[in-house]
Amino acid sequence: MSTLHLNLGCGLNPIQGAINYDRVAPADVVHDLEKTPWSASEKLGWPTAPWDGLVWMWPESSVDEVTLHYALEHMGSTPALFQAIIMELHRVCKPGAKIVVTSVAPCHDDFHADPTIIRPIVPAMWRKLAPGEPLAKQWGVGFIVKQVLQKLDDAWEQDDFDDDERTLYRNLVQAYEMTIEVVK
Repeated sequence: MSTLHLNLGCGLNPIQGAINYDRVAPADVVHDLEKTPWSASEKLGWPTAPWDGLVWMWPESSVDEVTLHYALEHMGSTPALFQAIIMELHRVCKPGAKIVVTSVAPCHDDFHADPTIIRPIVPAMWRKLAPGEPLAKQWGVGFIVKQVLQKLDDAWEQDDFDDDERTLYRNLVQAYEMTIEVVK
């Protein structure tokens, strides 16, 4: 049985074997991820509805794995829009689905230098969306942070910093790679 892997906000970095999704070509599915529900494409065998031009949305609990590589921090210009994106991510994923999110660390100059970044995406945000947390209950979602990797800036040659030092020094952590499990 094959797994369904979405590479959301793929840009020019498609993943072979995944369905690469972005608002501009050359993605497999061209759709603005800020417009929910997320659509599937006739390329995938899900035809456009002839009466209104709408396309089929991804079925609930259909996705096994999602990659958001330097993408999520560019989405959701308002809290309501970001909430809709997170709720849609949860809706399309199967229970136990794996989500890998890589994002620029907000304490790094790259975060402030990129005018297209809208919001920080950090491990603490996902912890607010864990089962039982007030925000997770309000949004009707559940995510568990399984692993967090911190990519150090190339200027730092050593990796013997503890978590307090990584918080203290600006430009030490360039990015976070977070592996998250979907709970339903």
